[in-house]
Amino acid sequence: MRRRLFVLYLAVCAALLAIEVRVFHLQVVSHERWVAEAAAYRSQEHTVAGPRGRIVDADGAALAEDRATVRLAFVPGEWASRERFRCGACGAVSFRASPRWYGGPADRPATPPRRCSCGASRDRFERLPEEDLAPLEDALGVPSGTLSHAADETMRDVGDEIELTVVSQVVGVRMATLRTKRRQLEDETGRPWSGAEVASRWRDELEGREFYVEDARQQARADLYGRPVAFERFEVPSGGTLVLKSIPAEAERLLELDRDGRYRGLRTEAVVQRSYPRRGLLAHAVGVVTPFRDRAERDAYEAEFGKGSALPQTRVGRTGLEGAYEEALRGRPGRLRSERDADGLFTVRTVVQAPRRGADVVTHLRADACEHAYQALLSAATADGYGGHGPPSGAFFAMDPDTGAVLAMAETPTFDPNVSLSEVTQRIDEDEDTLAQGEAWYEASKAETALRPLQRPSVALSRVSRIAVEPGSAMKIVTVLALLESGHPVPEEYACAGESRAVEPKYPKCHTHGLVGPEGVLAYSCNRWCADCASDRAWRGLHTTLFPAWAQRFGLAARSGLDVVGEGRGVYPRAPDGILLRQLSIGQSMGATPVQMARVASAVQNGGWLPVPHIAATVGGRPVEPERVPIALDPGALARVRTGMRGCVTYGTAKHIFERPELAGVVVVGKTGTATATGLDWVEPTDKDPSDGPWHLWFVGYAEKPGARPVAFAVVLHARTRGVGGDEAAPVVAAFLSWWFAS
Repeated sequence: MRRRLFVLYLAVCAALLAIEVRVFHLQVVSHERWVAEAAAYRSQEHTVAGPRGRIVDADGAALAEDRATVRLAFVPGEWASRERFRCGACGAVSFRASPRWYGGPADRPATPPRRCSCGASRDRFERLPEEDLAPLEDALGVPSGTLSHAADETMRDVGDEIELTVVSQVVGVRMATLRTKRRQLEDETGRPWSGAEVASRWRDELEGREFYVEDARQQARADLYGRPVAFERFEVPSGGTLVLKSIPAEAERLLELDRDGRYRGLRTEAVVQRSYPRRGLLAHAVGVVTPFRDRAERDAYEAEFGKGSALPQTRVGRTGLEGAYEEALRGRPGRLRSERDADGLFTVRTVVQAPRRGADVVTHLRADACEHAYQALLSAATADGYGGHGPPSGAFFAMDPDTGAVLAMAETPTFDPNVSLSEVTQRIDEDEDTLAQGEAWYEASKAETALRPLQRPSVALSRVSRIAVEPGSAMKIVTVLALLESGHPVPEEYACAGESRAVEPKYPKCHTHGLVGPEGVLAYSCNRWCADCASDRAWRGLHTTLFPAWAQRFGLAARSGLDVVGEGRGVYPRAPDGILLRQLSIGQSMGATPVQMARVASAVQNGGWLPVPHIAATVGGRPVEPERVPIALDPGALARVRTGMRGCVTYGTAKHIFERPELAGVVVVGKTGTATATGLDWVEPTDKDPSDGPWHLWFVGYAEKPGARPVAFAVVLHARTRGVGGDEAAPVVAAFLSWWFAS
């Protein structure tokens, strides 16, 4: 008995000692931790997004702004587990995952829970029928079956994304590369390709790595199934498309009061959306915002604003002005503290740090000017006469030749960033990957005359600043200046052989016109004069370096500095030989954008510098200072070029186009261009002679009027099967200038 009492005594002492140690640990060692957890229980802090700044035109009209709204969201993981079971004992409803969305048989039903929280066993559960979504569809104003169809399509898309993610993580292939490959396969076969089919192309790399594949699949599924997807765009049975940017109050009420999971997988989501009131107009110039592209971009954001500042709805500027002025436009996140009230609910809110709105960007652009330019461009870039794949393509660009202020721009086709941001984001990813491959090929090429493949137009690429095509005879502005200043003895009364193939060299062909000198070359656009001078045997060695030097001098094959993300460089051979010199002299075998050609026209107008084009006038109230790149041009050569370009409008290849009452007193100086579209995979193949088309049609120049602001411009119509620059492209400029100088 004594021994037992002693053991009991020791046990009591040990227990008391343990209690003392535990109390000491709680009150001293981990005191701060428990105080923090208690405080967190009473109050919580969370991040509040800071609104982005606005982008407005010169008249103050919004081009991009944040708007708060309640939208319909779809959660893949909830939709995949919407099979319902009701407990017969307590009436609680439980949700179970459907095997079809987790790799199991599509026809296998979900099984009920093993046990309810009330203790009832599996046999007490009753399977509930799938609820009809008709009441919600009626409240939303969409046809019956629309939501189920959209949900199934989204689940398939997410499943495809999971399979592509597996290949990306296990094999190390970029997601954009996989999407590009998928699009290529669909173009080749004419049918949709699932993510599993695309992933099968990497079967050899995945073989023997089943453990890693399944682990990556589970991680991707957990990630993508938990991400809400905006439900905004629906394909209706009639074949049309319905867009819901926000939801009616009745639909919001149904979702908020859904206690039994009737609409599980669908929910309301209060968000601040980036709105683009002008829709497709200026979509490429203004740009878009997208989610973070990768973890590194997210980490950089949180490094600046603090851990946890990156919210699911956080968007960053990706293209256009949104990307170029991202640091100024994005708002600073704030912190909000929520505390429990007497009922234990988080209703007491205190602003710890107020969110800060981003700075506004005011542009030189006028939306009405851009609208007139767009309508003029559409009237010329018609489907009838377009020789490329997809919708007709073209671009217009106008700037102040002195300061570089961008006054108007337009392009077709365009896109509406308000409709389907996810679709636009995916296309941007694919196009950037394709362009990166082209850049890598070009830089790795050792051939001195190598040209990077010209880009195929897509909805994400700007025709104004990214798509570079042959400028054709518009390049003769640079050719004539280079020849005149080089000291090359140019012919003053050149007899052109026209279309005759009997004269060597046979190419390039020309058209019938009289004797010409440098002025006549620009007025009548003589191909053979430029080509013969460029390939003159006595001067060929000099021209091999002279022509690239002049191209560089005028900013060709280099970014202009336009304040958008994603400007193209264009292309120009590094060391052209004699044959290539003939092509370059007339604007073939090279590529330029309308922005670059408008800078050429600006230099001719001001006579001394290349202006750096800029769309923004002020950022956060601070003016964007003009930038200039000085270039020395011989006044005598420049005067002859201006005379020839004026002749192009008054008696040459663009005569009568600008004879309008609205242009009384306006002096238009320009150059037409009709360039054979070569080396393009987006032009319809033809068995004809390449010189027989299709062609890119250009008109480049400037316009002046006493007391008015001068305008330098460039317009291009891509891949036209008929017409010339003077007949098709010049009228676009005439229509715009008629409005511009009258407004």
